[in-house]
Amino acid sequence: MEDCVKLGLVRSIGLSNFNIEQIQRIMKNSSIKPVMLQVECHPYLNQKKLIDFCHQHNIHVTAYSPLGSNDRPWAKPEDPSLLENLKLQEIAKKYGKTTAQVFHYFF
Repeated sequence: MEDCVKLGLVRSIGLSNFNIEQIQRIMKNSSIKPVMLQVECHPYLNQKKLIDFCHQHNIHVTAYSPLGSNDRPWAKPEDPSLLENLKLQEIAKKYGKTTAQVFHYFF
């Protein structure tokens, strides 16, 4: 990927699903620092420590599955669902919005 940057084929390098240790290894062994990290992130998986680390190193973070990923293969039936969160449902009903719209506004 660094060669692609040097050749002008891409402007920057991003990572997906890397943890802090893996990002540190990348930064130690490369000449071009990644500018973006994409990870699953939502209130039930907030990734605060990882996001704080990225911010300290000027790496932007993009969240995927911000409403949760209930269809993941390892999900258990008892795992909480953000869209079924009673407080969010209550607020949504009060304002005539969907739970996802309320979630997006607050988070």
